[in-house]
Amino acid sequence: MSRRTDIFSGLVVAIVALILLFVVIPHHTSPPQSENNLSPAFMPSVAVVVMFAMASILMLTSWFRASESTDELHEEFGAEAHGVGLADLADIILSCMFAVAVMIGFKTIGFLATSIPALALMMLYARQRNLLAIGVVAVAVPVVIQQIALHAFSVQFP
Repeated sequence: MSRRTDIFSGLVVAIVALILLFVVIPHHTSPPQSENNLSPAFMPSVAVVVMFAMASILMLTSWFRASESTDELHEEFGAEAHGVGLADLADIILSCMFAVAVMIGFKTIGFLATSIPALALMMLYARQRNLLAIGVVAVAVPVVIQQIALHAFSVQFP
């Protein structure tokens, strides 16, 4: 990546982190159930602070890095480096639509009923063709996550 791209990417992620930290999380989490409990906003806030810190580090290291020569090939891809194309943009749009559909599914039909077919569809999209592996992973992973959340954190998923 170029220095300019790193700075711009870090800036965008930092702005998103600040919006999440000061607007989304405070307005969409409930207060703690008692004085001795952690606020439900604690862990998302920690994750967003880490996200902001990483974005800031990316921006600062790119800002103070010496300017790159445009004559050199990309260190990882060489002459094949071409940036983001239409196929990548289509993947991003599809992923965003899929994430929105999963979030709506979690609220309307529940965690297991949404995550099992969603995980199977993701594996098919990633070109996994072993139907046994798809079935085992698509069922086992959501069930294990639900059981861990229930027994370790006393959280009942919808």
